[in-house]
Amino acid sequence: MHWECPECSCSNIDSLLRCTCGYEINGPFAELEKKHECELERQDIETVFPNSERLDKTKWAMKDLVLIVFLTVLLNFVLLNIMPNTLLLSSAYPVSMCFSVLILYFPIFLLNTKYPLKFFPTYGEKKVIKYILIGGIFCMLINFPRGTWTENPSKITIEYYTRFINYTPSGKFLFLLVLCFIGPFTEEILFRGFFYRIIRNKYNVFWGTLISTAVFILIHPLDENAVIYIGIPSLLYTYAYQKTDTILASIFLHVLNNSSWFIFAYWGMQISRAKIALF
Repeated sequence: MHWECPECSCSNIDSLLRCTCGYEINGPFAELEKKHECELERQDIETVFPNSERLDKTKWAMKDLVLIVFLTVLLNFVLLNIMPNTLLLSSAYPVSMCFSVLILYFPIFLLNTKYPLKFFPTYGEKKVIKYILIGGIFCMLINFPRGTWTENPSKITIEYYTRFINYTPSGKFLFLLVLCFIGPFTEEILFRGFFYRIIRNKYNVFWGTLISTAVFILIHPLDENAVIYIGIPSLLYTYAYQKTDTILASIFLHVLNNSSWFIFAYWGMQISRAKIALF
């Protein structure tokens, strides 16, 4: 059987049952598995849609995620106990922060051997850019109040600001590198690229979003505004990944969010200190 896109007349189909030009397939090929009106077997569907990773739900195992969570917690526990106490002090916090992020690459490697992650979109880079820009605007709107609500900054903001101004120049550089680049890159691969993707393909988008977002919130420092400043951006990352089918969209969006968070938080604390100095 042969399918031809009515928009561009090609026969290229991606894993989301879309033509590579972006045309949504809602014809007989999309109905094969649901209505069983054709005698085409699953292996034949895989031949028609060679990149479709969602057709076989049996290969997506929750036990792998449970094992990875346990392994990640164990590695961080060991790291905290073998690391010299000097690295856990405020002045050397960027070093321990960097280690705790880099250690995640071991479970990421294990997951990628079984569930290879696709980085680059199979269609429409313009669509990827569109969702990054739209999501970035929302992230900045969420973080902007940190630069204006200076009367009562959160404990997390005060803690990070106090640490940051006492860092050496190299410590500040390493802190910003982890916060704005290495951290977002690593977290998106782990949480959207594996946690969300595995649960979504095993069950559905709702459970994938709910569970991956809940775990994402729990691994971050929590305060009274955690749901707003961590949970809502997490939903935006997931939405961007789901709509574009590339992890690069959520990575860039996460970078924009963390960068705007730091800029507005730092700006807000500077204003707050200036007010205190005046009075």
